[in-house]
Amino acid sequence: MEHATFTKYGGEPNPLDNTGLCLLSLDGGGVRGLSTLYILKSIMDRLNYERKDSNRPLVRPCEIFDLIGGTGTGGLIAILLGRLEMDADQCIAAYSDLAAEVFGEKRSTFPVTIKRNVKAQFDSAKLESSIRKVVEQTGSAGTDLLNDGTEHSCRTFVCTADRHTKGIVRLRSYTLPDEPDIPATICQAALATSATTTFFDPAAIGNRSFADGGLANNPVNEVEEEASNIWCSETGDLKPLVKCFISIGPGTPNINAFEKNMLKTLVDIATETERTQRNFISRWAKQSDENRYFRFNIDQGLQSIGLDEYEKQGQMEAATELYLTHAAQKFRVRGCIQNLSLKQGAAATNLFYLISEYNLRKAQHFSVAGYTTTSNAFGYDGSGYHIDSVLDRGAFGVVTQVHHRASPKTAYARKQLPLTKVKVEKVQEEVELIRQASHRHVVEVIDEYQDREWYYIVMKPLADRNLESFLRECMGIRMTNSTSWNQFGEMRRNLFQWMGCLAVTIKYLHDNNIRHRDIKPQNILVHGGNILLTDFGTSFTFDGSTVLTYTSTRGTEIYQPPEANDNTRYGRRGDIFSLGCVFFEMAEAASRPLLKAPLPQVTGTYASCASVAEFRDRLSSSGEEHLLLMKRLPEEFRFNNLLPALLSIVTQMMDPDPDKRCDAGSLVLRTAEAFSVHGFVGTGCCELVTVSPPHT
Repeated sequence: MEHATFTKYGGEPNPLDNTGLCLLSLDGGGVRGLSTLYILKSIMDRLNYERKDSNRPLVRPCEIFDLIGGTGTGGLIAILLGRLEMDADQCIAAYSDLAAEVFGEKRSTFPVTIKRNVKAQFDSAKLESSIRKVVEQTGSAGTDLLNDGTEHSCRTFVCTADRHTKGIVRLRSYTLPDEPDIPATICQAALATSATTTFFDPAAIGNRSFADGGLANNPVNEVEEEASNIWCSETGDLKPLVKCFISIGPGTPNINAFEKNMLKTLVDIATETERTQRNFISRWAKQSDENRYFRFNIDQGLQSIGLDEYEKQGQMEAATELYLTHAAQKFRVRGCIQNLSLKQGAAATNLFYLISEYNLRKAQHFSVAGYTTTSNAFGYDGSGYHIDSVLDRGAFGVVTQVHHRASPKTAYARKQLPLTKVKVEKVQEEVELIRQASHRHVVEVIDEYQDREWYYIVMKPLADRNLESFLRECMGIRMTNSTSWNQFGEMRRNLFQWMGCLAVTIKYLHDNNIRHRDIKPQNILVHGGNILLTDFGTSFTFDGSTVLTYTSTRGTEIYQPPEANDNTRYGRRGDIFSLGCVFFEMAEAASRPLLKAPLPQVTGTYASCASVAEFRDRLSSSGEEHLLLMKRLPEEFRFNNLLPALLSIVTQMMDPDPDKRCDAGSLVLRTAEAFSVHGFVGTGCCELVTVSPPHT
């Protein structure tokens, strides 16, 4: 079950699934915008493959996304996709032809005029002619307005900058009652957003003059604000209405690829783009965890490509393909496709009220099971708990933040499981295991109860996030300044220390005859600087079929040992295998941002490490899938001085033969020994103390 599918009750589908908002934000970046299109093409190709397989008609981006916004190159692409309704292949062809025509010959190699004004390097008239040609090829006229008064299912806007006020202006294909409507033609809007400083002259619309809205600015905040103005202007509460929000960048630039007169501009823009993304993901972290927000931006392979180097199209395509074949991106693209595949029609302007009414009917449905419904949709239930917010939901349960009538200022996490899909005795076994595992790194159960439809487990503390979310953020950091270095350094120290914490916790559980049976990043919670294990063995078998843990986004089977289906062999060392999978991902997150060159693509063999190749060949299909998930060669650890001993530990933990794996006691000792060389001392848990920074 993916997070993209939301709660259904009484046979009524959640309108968020079928008609929730799908938003697309496109960065600028010159000809590197082709990588943006290659990423979008991959998403659309896979989406249409699934639609064709289920006998549904193929769709274009304008038939999936309710709003497309962009700036610079992203603005031009937004017009081609949204207003001119091209598919991804048509857009790539049109954009490639336009780039070849416009950037084929520089008008001047001298950057400034006699008056020391920046001189445009390329012919703006040629840019205008090329854009007009593309527009006319679609059957539109060069004089057609961007906002022609027609109601398009896909709304489109582009960002540009007023040359006088320097403020960002949005040119729209639609009308907003409280916003100014600038009567720009399609060609004028495309010119205004594409008129890159130093490359082209400013574009004129009426008596006003415009330049691009930023060479590489990330317009994600503008898309969010614009969507709020359209669909929830009264409340401004956009997140509950968003089904899928995709932001695509044109790859990370290297300022050395550009001329000196552009360096300060590029540095400022790159810094602003990174800051925008960091601030945005901090506000949309929950939606990212739920597979409702996605950011795609190639971090390796495009650094040497300048804004005008259109002839490097093959390099852009290859770098994009390599980026998308990385396991982490494969899973994110898969989650994106599973989300978009449920989309059935354009979002209505009254979507907020449709979802609100659905939630009220859902609350009334819950009241039959013991809730007292209030005007806020949820009141105190029969056991005195009040729902503050929904933290997570899936096919097999819901996790909510609650407080109790007796202590309204104390927040708890409450897991509720439908009685139709679980066996109460199995759930009670899990609860009893957690109660027995009284440890600082295991969640504490403070209450359990049931009504006619649900079984409830109330736990503390209320976590900030899970390890999966932490790893995703860690791997997304770009080492561009002291702030990012400090942030990554702290996260890296946490990861190393948490490995010791997890080893000590598993030893404690095994010493007390407790097996977890479902160790994975989603079941490891982060609370401040502490981590906690939760969900002990919640992947049960009913009626001959395996039910995944209700919070699963990647599938419990990926982390299960080869002997998982053989209860006669599935013992404590099954936990060691699963923890080895987690350790590998933690090690990758602790190293990936430090890499300065693209990693080699994983092929079908691991010629450089015979033991790993042998291990891969002997793995079951589920284990092999995990190895593909990791999608990293062992040598990666040596690129940034991570201990070879760490790889040795993980390899032994993931040996397909459980008898050859280390036990928890040996794991604690080996982990402590390995980390001591890297500046960590102690046996793990909170005794792992930094005495010097890890090697970088």
